[in-house]
Amino acid sequence: MITIWSEKSWGTIGMSARQPGPYDCIAYKWLALLTRRQIYLMQLADSGRWKQYYTHTELESELQETMRLQDQWANIAGITQRGAIETRRNA
Repeated sequence: MITIWSEKSWGTIGMSARQPGPYDCIAYKWLALLTRRQIYLMQLADSGRWKQYYTHTELESELQETMRLQDQWANIAGITQRGAIETRRNA
């Protein structure tokens, strides 16, 4: 809150919410792309096909990188919670 003083009275002005930016739609598209990638990697892991393309360490690294990038793009888009699915599983 910002307090403003005038000769007649004291008043407060609340901080406004984040305004949508001109590039928010781009951030949402990148976030959607990363969500699709995460789903793809999880399907590979569930089906066992990941062994044809990745080592176990590489697959975990790809999933972690995807989650990190999702968090970054969600932040850029002004989303406080990740809208994508969570992949944190017990190994």
